[in-house]
Amino acid sequence: MSRRGTTIALAWTPERTGTPTWPLIVVAVIVLGAGTAACFASPKLGLAALALPAVPLLVLAPEMGLLALVAILPFDTFGSMDESSTLSATRLVGTAVLGGWVLHVMAHPRRRVRLGRPGLLLLAYVAFATVSIGWAADTDVTLTALRTLAQLFLLYVMAANVFDDWSRIARGLDVLLLSTTVLSIWVLVENERSGAARAVLHFGEYSTNPNTLAVQLALSAVASLAFRARRVTLGWWRSAALVPIGLAVLATGSRGGALAAGAGLVTLAVVRPRIGVRALAALALVALLLPAVLPGTTLARMHERWEATEEDRLSGRVDIWSVGLAMIADRPLQGTGFAGFREAFYEYMLETQVDPRFGLMHSRGNRAAHNLYVCTFAELGLAGGALLVFALAAHGRRVRQLRRAAAEVGHDQAEDVSLALLAALATLLVAGLNEDVLLAKTPWLLLGAMQGAAIAAGWDGQQEARS
Repeated sequence: MSRRGTTIALAWTPERTGTPTWPLIVVAVIVLGAGTAACFASPKLGLAALALPAVPLLVLAPEMGLLALVAILPFDTFGSMDESSTLSATRLVGTAVLGGWVLHVMAHPRRRVRLGRPGLLLLAYVAFATVSIGWAADTDVTLTALRTLAQLFLLYVMAANVFDDWSRIARGLDVLLLSTTVLSIWVLVENERSGAARAVLHFGEYSTNPNTLAVQLALSAVASLAFRARRVTLGWWRSAALVPIGLAVLATGSRGGALAAGAGLVTLAVVRPRIGVRALAALALVALLLPAVLPGTTLARMHERWEATEEDRLSGRVDIWSVGLAMIADRPLQGTGFAGFREAFYEYMLETQVDPRFGLMHSRGNRAAHNLYVCTFAELGLAGGALLVFALAAHGRRVRQLRRAAAEVGHDQAEDVSLALLAALATLLVAGLNEDVLLAKTPWLLLGAMQGAAIAAGWDGQQEARS
């Protein structure tokens, strides 16, 4: 793009090494036999041993490991593998993938880890959240939350540096869409069997939050529509996937999830009006299938929830946000400390005018903010909140510039990827009005892909400094 002195790179191919494969095969066969034997002694030990043959692949081809992680991300909310809920499939796979990528970077010292201006702003936000432990009321809660935040930021850094090629980003979004489509079909099948008013998924003793589930479904569905159908036989599968995903979003009964999906669709239609026709066709099919696919109780509950929006004060969120605003007004500079909203909620609720019924129902406090922005400003004050807002705005500005530059040089794949990420960001920002979306892994992965797109275009830190 001439006015910034930069161009859109066609592709970047990582350096190849002539690593011999036969020793790895021998080791993999030995470990496979040992893992099979270990299964008889302990299923968890056997599972760990059987996974060891994949370790060399994670080091030699980290993009394959990251794609495997992307494939299971939609199932993150109920993938716990132990009673304490501290061990999940995504955490286990994510740790292995991250470790393989670190070893890969160490083996290729010429390839530096890149963040760019948006990533540095996110790093500043994480650093400020870490410093807030100094004034947090419950340091144990804050420290636990900071460990999770550090892991999520590492996922962001890895995604930005592995998804540094247009084809890789497109492939990652496709894998996410396929996995989300499987999730949506599961949601619809289980909802049909249970006949519940709001669709949730059960896995043993665990169940999903319908609002979190709706956001997860919406993110990949919106991004999928940005890709043009270049092949008649396969090009329209992304639009077809929108139908079961749209039905599943509505089945959750999440008003915030539906509005977030709508924001992404509007973004797509404004930037590329032809997408509006495809979206309307998919939505029309969703409307036709609603009575046949969703149980009557679900449809009735959907109607009641939208009708009672004003009466139920957004399921009590108006009162929660009032308490959050009281926190911000009382401690505008430093906030309560990272992850301190729940701990401080009861104290501030006693001093805030809320609906009496809400006060009785939540007399024990310990409430989530259900709003990313209120939560961040309440916990980290104006400085921490501003850092997060600037970081999100920087990611949005970057993908918008990338889309324009790609359109100018006629790079269709880059334009589609940039538009998909822009629509996903719009969905994410609106979803943040209803949930703390940065507690999940998928938003961090998508933010990392946005920074990866800038790297794919050759817009590194030096060029940013010149611009």
